[in-house]
Amino acid sequence: DLHRRRHSFPTRRSSDLRAFSSLMDRNPEWRFVVCTSRRRWGSGEVRVEATKLYPRLQVYEGVTKDEYLDLVAASSVMLSCSPEENFGYCILEAAALGCLPVLKNCASHPELLGEEFSALLYDEYRQVVEVVEHAVRTPRPNITQVADKYKTSLSRIVELCLGEQR
Repeated sequence: DLHRRRHSFPTRRSSDLRAFSSLMDRNPEWRFVVCTSRRRWGSGEVRVEATKLYPRLQVYEGVTKDEYLDLVAASSVMLSCSPEENFGYCILEAAALGCLPVLKNCASHPELLGEEFSALLYDEYRQVVEVVEHAVRTPRPNITQVADKYKTSLSRIVELCLGEQR
């Protein structure tokens, strides 16, 4: 039963907390995670206030890339409130690990996900809760397809770059 599963939401941005409040209230069995590679997540005041307001929020600071990928792999949804993404490596990493990226419908996000996964996009903040809950409660699409379609082109780019350095 998806309602009883524990869900994690690793994220890099403190602005995602706005959605966490509603999601936490509506889904007490879910787990919420914020992680950053920085030694400190936001200002000290923001972190202290957030963990007081949201005691179920787990904050991981100073995570390595491997630790980040482990958190994403253990998660059902990655919520990103980023207004833009130059290419979206974190989106492809989440997709490759089977974690559904819920993203703002802007910049490169629609192109990265493609039409098949457009239900993971939201236009306005108030849609975040609905999109996340829908993503969790409906049959899981094979999101790894998103990463697979870039595998060849990314490998070729890396190969070209490494070839130029030699």
